[in-house]
This record gives sequence, structure tokens and C-alpha cells, in this order.
Amino acid sequence: MTTDYDVIIVGSGLVGSSLALSLQDSKLKIALIDALELTPVIQRFLALNYSSYCFLQTIGIWSLVEPHSAPINALHVSQRGRFGSVYCHANDLQLPVLGYVIPAQTINNALTQLLSLNAQCQVIRPAKVIAVQPGKIVYVSIMTPSGSKTLSTKLLVAADGSNSSIRTLLNIPTRTVIYQQKALVTTTQLKQEHNNLAYERFVADGAIAMLPLVDKQQCATIWTASDTKINHLLQLGHASLVTQLTTEFGYRLGKIVDIAPCHQFPLSFIYVKQALHGNIIFIGNAAHTVHPIAAQGLNLAWHEIYQLSQQLKENFALQQDLSDSINLSVSPIKLHFGHYLQKLFNTQPAIWQNMRQLAMIGIDLCPPVKNYWARYFTGQQDF
Repeated sequence: MTTDYDVIIVGSGLVGSSLALSLQDSKLKIALIDALELTPVIQRFLALNYSSYCFLQTIGIWSLVEPHSAPINALHVSQRGRFGSVYCHANDLQLPVLGYVIPAQTINNALTQLLSLNAQCQVIRPAKVIAVQPGKIVYVSIMTPSGSKTLSTKLLVAADGSNSSIRTLLNIPTRTVIYQQKALVTTTQLKQEHNNLAYERFVADGAIAMLPLVDKQQCATIWTASDTKINHLLQLGHASLVTQLTTEFGYRLGKIVDIAPCHQFPLSFIYVKQALHGNIIFIGNAAHTVHPIAAQGLNLAWHEIYQLSQQLKENFALQQDLSDSINLSVSPIKLHFGHYLQKLFNTQPAIWQNMRQLAMIGIDLCPPVKNYWARYFTGQQDF
């Protein structure tokens, strides 16, 4: 049966656009739909693991984002007020880098630029999805400034984020945890150079990540804590906030001399147990919104996108249904890792603090175990 499109992707953010671009060397006819006329400016930094760096090379945008990318050569994990830490260098894994830190807006701009040159992908925006009719052919009704219309597709991909409209329209159940936590995101200015080291420091009410930026004396700072703590931090004066960050993080990066305006994001865990429903599939935050403490969110999504794009191209070449044998093999442990990690480090009884300390010391002193976990964080190892 003839359809308007082979694939309709709802959501033109980092996930949806990446999927559309990863299908550029196929003959699939694609529509990319978004409710907004323009993509909002993204006030975040992304910690890409090594596998994600390889993915960006595969879809052809690495040359556009590389000038704005800071390599992560080593990772240092510690716990405030406790002895013991874990340190891993890229050389330990025979890798050139562990990953990169890139402004999310830089990646978004590169994706938009390359998609504008892609004739097989039609971008339709602003267009709000108002109804979805599942079946062998999926019918998608949209509302545009010129009125409503219905499109047909062999496969519908929901890449429309944590508050997925497709999930709502189809009444797809989720496991949802509202953490009552926020992430404070900013940029800090250092007195000395960061030497391309990334730090994760667990503190009493969350964690502080300090990630290297292209400017050798600047770091992206992601501070996760309870709503109450973040609200308090945002009410502090500039100098007081610098002092508080220094007190919590310490002097591993030397003196913190300045801090940029802060942005905040609420944190939650959303998990769709079954990502594939007939000819409709959920990817990225629409399928699993994870805690940023393990920096796995977009890295997991790009892992899925690479798998999905390969399977779609193979099915299309074999003239099979596009949804045949789709299997996005992200392990449940990987999806839930950040959820349980934040619970573990927010548990305050002394016995748990001692166990965390011993675990860090043990991991750091056992190279096979440390390398196994390092491969996991760089995307080289699955459970």
C-alpha cells in the first residue's frame, strides 16, 4: 500500500534529527515533524562518551562540532568528606579520549544545517500531532497554521521528549519517578587550566560534575541536588555561590574565580517498558528519561539510533516491514543505573557511607574492574 512516507519522526530535537540524519544514505522517504516553529536555544552541555563521538563521525557532523569540543582525557570520581576515589585515563583503555564535552546548541545547529541539505527528509513545522491511528499503516493527524491534515507512514518514531505527545495520545504506560531534585547548570571560570580532566564529586545532597571546556580555564558545571538545595543556591549572591561551590567541590581544579548565570532543570525518571508498539517506536527521552548523574541520557539514545537506523536500512533493502525484528538492545541495568546510583549516594547512614568508600577504593585498586566500568561509561561495554 502506498504511503506518504516510509518513516515519520515526531520531534526535531537532538534525538529526532540525529535519526533522520543517520538515515541519509538510504532511500527512505522521511518526514520530521515538530510542534515548534523554531527549536529553542538549549542551555546545556553534553558529556559525550567515546561511542557517541564515533556516532557523530558516522552521521557526518563531527567536523562541524569538533572546534567547539573539549576532549575528556581522564575521569576522577570522589565523595566529599570520605577517603578514596576512582581515577581512569583514556590510555588505560587504549583510547585516544574517554569522550568530549560539547554545548548542546552546537550539535543542534550542526544537525539543522545538514538536514537542510537532505532532500529525502521533509521538515514539517510548526505542526502539532493531534491524533494517531495505529495499524499496518499508521495515520498521523497534524494541525498546522494552514489547517489540519492526515499523513500516512509505514513507521512512526516518537522522539518527542519526556512529555511525549505520542505517548499521551496512545495511553502508553510508563514507570515515572519524580525525584524532587533539580540540576543547576552553569559555567565556572578557573584560575588554572583544567588539563582536560572531568570530575564527578558526590556530596551530601547530590553530585557536582565539573567538565572541561574548550577554554582551558573554564568548566561546565552540573550540580544535582534537592529542589530545596537548588532553590537556595539560586537565591545566593554571586560571590556566595562561588564560595558555596568551592566548599562543596574543593580545590582539585584549583581556585574557582567566577561563575556564569545559572539555569535549572527538574529531574525525573521515566521508563517505557515496551518501546515498540506495532509500527510505532519510542526512542530517547520519550522512551527513557534518566538521571544525569551517570551522563548516559543522550549517549543511550544515540546507541539506540545507530542500531535502529541499521535495522531500518536492512529491512528496507530486503523489502520487509520496517518494524520487523527491531531490537534496541539497551540493557535494563544501563537504563536504571543512574536511578539507583543517585539513591545509593543520597543514602546517609554511616554503614552505607563506609560501603561506598570501600567500593571506590576497591574499584580503583583493581584494574580489571576499573577498566570494565570505564568501558561501560565510554560505551564500549554493556551488561
